[in-house]
Amino acid sequence: MQPDQFTAKFVTSGTQSSQVMESFLSEWRWGNVEHIPLTEDNSHSLNVTKKGEKSVLFFVCDAEEKSAALLESLIAQWSDVHVPMIILFGDTVRTKKIRRQFSSIPVIRDENIISIADSLSLKTVIEVWVRSATVPSCIGVDFADYHAWASNGSIFVSAGMDEVNDCELPYRLYQHYPTHHRVNDKDYTVAGVVLVVTGSNQSINLDLFSACGSMLQGCCSDDILQILDVNFHDDEPIGFRLFMALEESREQSGLFLQELIKRANR
Repeated sequence: MQPDQFTAKFVTSGTQSSQVMESFLSEWRWGNVEHIPLTEDNSHSLNVTKKGEKSVLFFVCDAEEKSAALLESLIAQWSDVHVPMIILFGDTVRTKKIRRQFSSIPVIRDENIISIADSLSLKTVIEVWVRSATVPSCIGVDFADYHAWASNGSIFVSAGMDEVNDCELPYRLYQHYPTHHRVNDKDYTVAGVVLVVTGSNQSINLDLFSACGSMLQGCCSDDILQILDVNFHDDEPIGFRLFMALEESREQSGLFLQELIKRANR
């Protein structure tokens, strides 16, 4: 690990959350990520942080009572510690119920809880958090910016290229940025986008970074949250990752509401 890098520690509570986290780790090749499954055996004695260690802590919890109770038992031991981000993983009905349950715990802030329903979205948000935590931004982007992005969507998707010619990068970015998405027979639009340019600090220069920022701005309307960041990895070619927070199309939501009104008036 380089001196300016942190370790992203993910405490998972529940089988589904743990499986998604392990799936992410099997594809992540840059290290600096630790998965700590929470169990009945370790929930009362787990020490997730060490003195002097550079780490950032996250929680991922299945939206069911047993997993939530395990996480509560761990957090209850940290009355003087600010609890960071928590992802509740499950359908809308269950996440709302567990969210209300967590609201009674003083150290948990409701605005620090994000609800995610599908595994692809969960892996996308995990990757964004890992990139924000393990490689400190050199341009002033912080975790509050990433949290604002995650709070903007209900579905999360990613795209990108691991290696691209630097002259082609802005155009490739344009190619990989669809403004509309079709997910499970519903239309979604982009509500927030994170662009991370990747490569070594020798390969990424200010002109290239600025060109990518200009292309991103040109792709997005003014109401779309845009975050531009860079991840330096030694001996890595230039590439990019796009992370999009999607919201259900307003036009589609309006049509759905009109249909409900029609049915009510029949």
